[in-house]
Amino acid sequence: MEENIKDSAKGRMKDKTDWELIAKIRRSEMRKKIFILLLKNPSSATDISQQLGINRTTVGFHFTKLKKIGVIEPYTDLPNFQIYGPTEKGEKIGRYV
Repeated sequence: MEENIKDSAKGRMKDKTDWELIAKIRRSEMRKKIFILLLKNPSSATDISQQLGINRTTVGFHFTKLKKIGVIEPYTDLPNFQIYGPTEKGEKIGRYV
């Protein structure tokens, strides 16, 4: 059975795992910025790297971490160009990041 934690600001129950996902995103300020940009507008790694002024490889690293925890996913199936955006779970926890 999943342990629940009360979100006092909203009076709602959230799964412990949701808080763990939020903590994993918040551990890196850059990962947090990337996730917030993707919540606002699904984008490619190249677009994000240009917006933040960082190396595309760095963005790819954070995309991999965010995909691994299940909060973003590719929206396209093109082999050399993918647009990423939040998953349903990513949308759900997005306001708490």
